[in-house]
Amino acid sequence: MKHIQVLALAAAFLLGACSGKGGGGGSAPSPSPNVAACRAAMEADYRRALETPSAPSATRPPACAGVDDATLQQIVGEIIASVTATP
Repeated sequence: MKHIQVLALAAAFLLGACSGKGGGGGSAPSPSPNVAACRAAMEADYRRALETPSAPSATRPPACAGVDDATLQQIVGEIIASVTATP
């Protein structure tokens, strides 16, 4: 059952993190987005979501400004894989 909850949170997180401003839609990305800072912010948001499932859905963290949606999806996949692999 816990695995299903994690997957449900992951789906909600992915949808929230990839919505909003930035990445695609004709807007020019910032010159050099900080992917490491974006990953750290997204991982912190995801861990908070795991701890408090009733919390509001995450949105794209400010640290992810300029990071395109494909990179965000890759980051989310990596975060989910690393968190679910941790006992």
